Amino acid sequence: MDVIIRTVRLEDAEALQEMRTRPRCVWGTLQLPTLTVERVRNQIAEMPETVHSFVAEVDGRAVGQISLHLGRGRSAHCGQIGMMVHDDDQGRGIDVDRSERDRSE
Repeated sequence: MDVIIRTVRLEDAEALQEMRTRPRCVWGTLQLPTLTVERVRNQIAEMPETVHSFVAEVDGRAVGQISLHLGRGRSAHCGQIGMMVHDDDQGRGIDVDRSERDRSE
């Protein structure tokens, strides 16, 4: 399986919306499974410069996302990481570090 890591694009909105509303991605979060594609598009389009977001792509489809949210001002030394993998792709090694996976192949 070839995993491509790249920056998030507006075209990813539909795949990210589906991913973010799946039961296993929502479980354990404060997120509600009522997110619309339009809202995800707006979040991508209006992403602040302190957020760096990437998707994992397999066979032309976004199957995972990881984002780094940097703090501002006195919190500039802090950050938060958010990560998710589509329910159907969990357990396939999408979230494994590429260098670790390359060593095991």
